[in-house]
Amino acid sequence: MALIRTAPRIGFHSFLLIGTIVFGIAITLIAMGSLASALPLFPAAGAAWALARALRR
Repeated sequence: MALIRTAPRIGFHSFLLIGTIVFGIAITLIAMGSLASALPLFPAAGAAWALARALRR
């Protein structure tokens, strides 16, 4: 029963961490001068953060 209550919290923190890591990779790629490869990562980070927000509710 406790697992059912903690699963959304684990999912929230997982998606929050994934979004932060992907955003950091995108910023690093921009700093290295590879803007074209960094641009697709921003929607992926946003999607991970949106999923985290949906799980938080």
